[in-house]
Amino acid sequence: MRALPGATGREDTIHAPGVARVAGVSPLSRLPEHLVEMLGLPPVCAAIARFLGVGLLGLAVDSGLFAWLFSQGASAASARAVSLFAATVVTWIANRHVTFERSDRAPAREFAVYAGVALAVQGFNYVLFLALVSLATDTNPLACLVASAIVTAALSFTGHSFFTFARRGERRGAGVSR
Repeated sequence: MRALPGATGREDTIHAPGVARVAGVSPLSRLPEHLVEMLGLPPVCAAIARFLGVGLLGLAVDSGLFAWLFSQGASAASARAVSLFAATVVTWIANRHVTFERSDRAPAREFAVYAGVALAVQGFNYVLFLALVSLATDTNPLACLVASAIVTAALSFTGHSFFTFARRGERRGAGVSR
């Protein structure tokens, strides 16, 4: 097996580009790696677990802010637009520190790329949310929010792995080892 550049630093494994190295971090934050090793899964699964954890934090911010704004009389569409923006800022910070290695860009540039990828993914998420709300009129809009977030999680991980946090040499060929 070959290592993809920039991930765990182990040359005998396959992993996604830009995935955070975990040397020198607390044992609790290494829990995904320990579980992956114990279950015999590819190391990229630990990065996906960390990404999903950050995603749950983002979902909590998104759904909590959405629920509060909606309860205050904001429309579902406007409440979701505000909650998506807040969740994007929170998840960039968390993914930058927990899931992925920092890219070789300046933080402002990295955030701009993150925001661009997030805008594309969240745009799809938002359209899907609005479609679900309009099609499932008897369903709580919060359930539509959760459903649209789940559908777009894989698209988000892929985009951030290969565009936002990948280093320059890793961007070509979608992270395939050369």
